Amino acid sequence: MGIDIIHHEDEHVIHSLTSGLRQFNVEHLGNESTQPLTIVARNDDGDVIGGVGGRIHL
Repeated sequence: MGIDIIHHEDEHVIHSLTSGLRQFNVEHLGNESTQPLTIVARNDDGDVIGGVGGRIHL
């Protein structure tokens, strides 16, 4: 087993990760219904200093 740290967007890797998860969810939860969710940390000046984005199942 190996672990890679990738410092650029890799569409093939993202597709591999999400397609398996989506298939599992459809099999166990039915048709997928999602909406975007973004959590952002800002400094006192309102500048973005961190965060995470993804989708949540409804």
